[in-house]
Amino acid sequence: MSRPRTGSCHRPARQDLRHTWASWLIQNGVSEDFVQQMGGWKTASMVKRYATLKGRYLAPTAALIDKIVPADLMLTVATQ
Repeated sequence: MSRPRTGSCHRPARQDLRHTWASWLIQNGVSEDFVQQMGGWKTASMVKRYATLKGRYLAPTAALIDKIVPADLMLTVATQ
């Protein structure tokens, strides 16, 4: 019989750690090919699934979008 879960925290699964590992490596400049080989993924698309970039790595792209798309348009779309 399994133990009941309490609260919103969960025990990290192996997949969670693998995702974090891949993300940290790619965010620090390790090639996706290397991560794929070391992580044992069969396809590059699987690595991309785990290698999402967040935080400061998305800021330059967000700033570029801010320059291209007018702020009032973004506000209109966000409130619909």
